[in-house]
Amino acid sequence: MLAITQAAAALENWRLTNAVMYVTKEPCPMCAGAIVLARLKKIVWGCDDPKRGGARSKFEILDHADLNHRVEIQTGVLEAECKSVIQNFFRKRRAEKKEIC
Repeated sequence: MLAITQAAAALENWRLTNAVMYVTKEPCPMCAGAIVLARLKKIVWGCDDPKRGGARSKFEILDHADLNHRVEIQTGVLEAECKSVIQNFFRKRRAEKKEIC
C-alpha cells in the first residue's frame, strides 16, 4: 500500500499503468485490490501465500473477471531467498517478543 501511494505521488498520477512491482511474498487480498485499482501492469513475487494469498493461491483478485483491470503475474523469482527473508524476519520477531515477556 505504501509503495503504491508513494509511486502515485512521485508520478503525480494514481494510474500506474506501466509500473512493475517486485515483492517477496504474494500480496494479501487488500494489497491485491489496491494493485488492481492502481492499474499496475505487472507484479513479480518470490513465494506464494497458500493461506492468505490474494493474487493466486487463495483468491484470484488480480485476474478476477468482474474487475476492470488485469495484472500480469510472475511468481517464483528467487523463491528460496524470499522464503528465507520472511522466515528470518518472523523468527527475529518471535525472539524479541520472548525477551519482553
